[in-house]
Amino acid sequence: DMIDRGPDSAGLVALLRSHPQLVCIKGNHEQMAIQCVQFNGTFEAWPPWMQRGGKSTYASYIVQAEGDLWEAKKAMLDDFMWLDTLPTQIVLDEHRLVHAGYDPRMPLDLQGEKELLWIRKPWFTHESPVDPYRTVFFGHTTTTKLGNAAGKVAFSPTCLPDGRPAWVGMDVGAYNHVAPGIAAVNIATL
Repeated sequence: DMIDRGPDSAGLVALLRSHPQLVCIKGNHEQMAIQCVQFNGTFEAWPPWMQRGGKSTYASYIVQAEGDLWEAKKAMLDDFMWLDTLPTQIVLDEHRLVHAGYDPRMPLDLQGEKELLWIRKPWFTHESPVDPYRTVFFGHTTTTKLGNAAGKVAFSPTCLPDGRPAWVGMDVGAYNHVAPGIAAVNIATL
């Protein structure tokens, strides 16, 4: 999640959009924000998003626009249209990057935003790899829920045929109020 998790979502989106070395994938909070973009090209706050973190994002755009609500909505509309262009997954030769995970009960090529942006327990409790050739890197579910990895990157107990973990959980709790943190993993060396 790039937005709804902190005091300056507007500033973070500006940084992400301007940095040529950063590649982003869409998360469930971005998908909720996109629901604010109306078919006629206007912005209207979607209540379910506002209840799940959208208020702080909305406020950050108002602060960035120095209180000008029209400018704030214009900036949100532009940024949310950009968020809508982001991929929901990135598939490489030996890795998959996705926000939430995959539904192990479905073929990979049939998975949509519901699975890729929202799935939790059926994904990380599944005992066999969903892709026998690729390690899946995901966030969405904090590592406090992935075994004994609270505050650390979590590695699947299930391995691919080449010995790499089937998945790697990356959400160490940046939005955790007790011990916030972020993580990075070199995907080539793990």
